[in-house]
Amino acid sequence: MDKIVVRGKHIGWGSLSPVLLVLAILMNNTFIHGVTWGTIVLHSEPAARAIGLLALSGSIILAWVFPKDLFAKGTQMVFKILGGLLLAVIFFILVGEILRF
Repeated sequence: MDKIVVRGKHIGWGSLSPVLLVLAILMNNTFIHGVTWGTIVLHSEPAARAIGLLALSGSIILAWVFPKDLFAKGTQMVFKILGGLLLAVIFFILVGEILRF
């Protein structure tokens, strides 16, 4: 079986990382009438959160284990941006707490 190659990068397991990232976002952050999409599909909020967490961790693992695949680099950039935003929020919260006293 021949590999699918686009611009020198092949579509392998790392190319599933953006799919899992979108699934994690859909499971936990998409609200329909006040209920998450994962709760509607699975009929259980803890199961929806667990599946979303597994999808997110799988996306992170696939993006870093297979960095040469087609969509893995873009997913790594998304994670770096989200991590930077999280660090900025934590920084501003800590500065606000220090300046409050």
